[in-house]
Amino acid sequence: MTRIEKIEIQGFKSFPKKTFLSFPSNFSVVCGPNGSGKSNILDALCFVLGRTSAKSLRADRMLEMIFHGTKKRSPSDFAKITLWFDNAAKVFPFEDDKISISRRINKKGISIYKLNGRTVTRETVQEILRPALIKPDGHNIILQGDVTEVIEMSPIERREIIDDISGLREFDEKRNKAQRELLTVEERIKESHIILNEKRANLERLEDEKKSAEKYQKLTADLDKSRASLAKVKLESAEKSIKRLDDKIEKIKSGEIDKELEKIDNELDNIENKKNKIAKRLFDRTKDIAIIKEVERIKAEIRRKKDKIEMNKSQIGRTNDIIKRLEFLKQKELEGSVSKAVKDVLSLGWTGVYGTMASLSRVSKKHEKAIEVAAGPHLNDIIVSDKDVAIECVRYLKKNRIGRARFLPLDKIKPKDSKKLKKFAFEDGVVGIALDLIEFDNKYYNAFSFVFGNTLIVDDISTAKRLGIGNARFVTLDGDLIEKSGAIIGGYYTRKKAFIGREEIEKYSSHKIQLQKEIEESENEIIKLEKELEQFTTKEKTESKELIEMQKERGKLEERFESLTNKRKRLFEEKMSYQEQINNLRIRKARFEAELENLKLEFENYKKTETYQISARALEIKIKETMDKINVLGAINMKALEEYGEQKIVYDELKEKVDKLTEERNKILEVIADIEGKRKEVFMKTLEGVREEFKIVFKDLMKGEADLRLLGGLDSGLLIEASTKGKKLMNIDAMSGGEKTLTALAFLFAIQRFRPAPFYVLDEIDAALDRPNTKKTVELIKKYSTNSQFIVITHNEATIQEADCVYGVSMEEGESKLVGIRMPS
Repeated sequence: MTRIEKIEIQGFKSFPKKTFLSFPSNFSVVCGPNGSGKSNILDALCFVLGRTSAKSLRADRMLEMIFHGTKKRSPSDFAKITLWFDNAAKVFPFEDDKISISRRINKKGISIYKLNGRTVTRETVQEILRPALIKPDGHNIILQGDVTEVIEMSPIERREIIDDISGLREFDEKRNKAQRELLTVEERIKESHIILNEKRANLERLEDEKKSAEKYQKLTADLDKSRASLAKVKLESAEKSIKRLDDKIEKIKSGEIDKELEKIDNELDNIENKKNKIAKRLFDRTKDIAIIKEVERIKAEIRRKKDKIEMNKSQIGRTNDIIKRLEFLKQKELEGSVSKAVKDVLSLGWTGVYGTMASLSRVSKKHEKAIEVAAGPHLNDIIVSDKDVAIECVRYLKKNRIGRARFLPLDKIKPKDSKKLKKFAFEDGVVGIALDLIEFDNKYYNAFSFVFGNTLIVDDISTAKRLGIGNARFVTLDGDLIEKSGAIIGGYYTRKKAFIGREEIEKYSSHKIQLQKEIEESENEIIKLEKELEQFTTKEKTESKELIEMQKERGKLEERFESLTNKRKRLFEEKMSYQEQINNLRIRKARFEAELENLKLEFENYKKTETYQISARALEIKIKETMDKINVLGAINMKALEEYGEQKIVYDELKEKVDKLTEERNKILEVIADIEGKRKEVFMKTLEGVREEFKIVFKDLMKGEADLRLLGGLDSGLLIEASTKGKKLMNIDAMSGGEKTLTALAFLFAIQRFRPAPFYVLDEIDAALDRPNTKKTVELIKKYSTNSQFIVITHNEATIQEADCVYGVSMEEGESKLVGIRMPS
């Protein structure tokens, strides 16, 4: 334990000169009249220990600590206090037996602390004094009014004294710091949760889009596989179909029917010979041989004519079928070469929609390629009656999002002047003006003139060069194009098949016309022959029995002849049917070959794709179902596959951050709970310790009982209760003035005993006490001074008489004077 050995005061308040106070014993008194400056010694002690509040030193400003002068003495330039502590017990971390602490303040208000003569900071001084439980505002320094303050305190304020000596401020600071950290973390968690929720919503959206994209990828892969499978199946089917067609054509070409027809023709010749012989015999037997001969000739001629009519009719029927098939196939080929938009418009069947340029024209095979090139993109232009029909068609395409098409309204399209081209008409190598080489209905003239009216067809590019490139728009027979601008487009040209098949249709149409003409001619000839036969029949006479027999035989031969003729007719029809089949098979073969080429090109894209082993019909259904599923998906964000992964990383990192913040918050809550637990534990331990000391001090002081208790929880007020001998415990607020003062002193002494300080400074604590109570107080101080140092400031004689060392303070001309007296023991 340490103690104050002496204090030096210079220029402080009312002490202008260096003044020394030594404290050789543990009970020292500073006395003097009111206003003498005795309390300034206490202020000097608090000042050097590091108090920073001027009001706690009974001043308005720290500059008031400096002696301000008198009439005879000038003001001091500074105030300086030096305090010496005993360090024999090595309470302080120094080897010296004594340590000194000084504080000097100048008129600028600057304080300088020194420790053993070395300049240090206030914090250093506080740190050195802390182990000895010495603080500038500790409870071991009781200033004027402190006792009264305890008496007048509310229960809450009294409890706060226990908080202070318990060191709860440290716990409160830790708790407040933790709560501030908690508030910061909560704010960060709140902000992070807002961002996290936004990220989660975005991530969920991206996850849905990612799933759709993955489903789309899977469906498109399956669609490719199905299309590859269908292409493969169709390719194999086309190859097999072509082989079967080749086999059928070969079988039909084998000539079996021709052999049968040859056999029938031979038999017919034999019958004809026999008939001729019978006719000769009959001629020999009859008188009017010329008539019989003529009759037979007419009959035979009529039969031949009728047979020819029947055969021609059969051929016309078959030819009509062939033409229909060819036109159907031609239409299919045309549909394959036009866009969906053109197909849909043509399929509407609207009035005023006539057809495409290609479908409304005929071109000779020789000129087909040149006309295709000359038409260019106009080949599938749709010719319509007027602009209103064209606009309506455009609206239909736009509304249904089908595609685009070009329309040529006849009321607006202007024909092109081809007169300038006629000067080239008779030049060598000139085929003609393109417009003149096309057959079309004259009502479409404006449209065809618009497309072809400025184009000249020549045999080759050399002719165009000779005629002068730039003089006209030239197209060669093999498809080279020389624009009037000078641009030349040429090379190998792949036909668009716009006019392919027309020549064959025209060939069959011409054949049909020829057959119809032959039928009409034969019918007219039969009418003439039947009239002649009727005239000769009336003249023919009945012949003999032998003649009748010959006629019967001749009738049988005629029947046989007719039967063979009918059989030959059937075989011929069958032969013609086979020929038709061959034509159809050849057409189908050509179609399959074209399809095969397309399928080979299509399958080339799927060479490395795995295929299904199912039928074409099942594959078509599967493709349709897959396409429906893809359409149901709607718009696909393929970037979601990549964005989801990136956003997932960001989300996970943010979530991890939030989890860490949550964990940090929980730890802070645990720390706060731990602080609260320890705070309560320390408080209750301190309260219990002070309570026990209070009981002891009060008993020593008043020979009575006392107690301390909380009104409620840890943060409730503190109730001070006491009673003198023979009385009930009562609240300090209900006591008399003297009892209140002694109880308050007992409470303050209890605090000091619980947390013993090396010294106690008491400033006029006995001012309000009567002599008996003063005596009790002095006896208590005397008792406790055996273990602790007491410096008492008083003007009470009873207290002065009991002190070991007394300093008397007087005021002379504004200066405090000091006189020391060592009291006899």
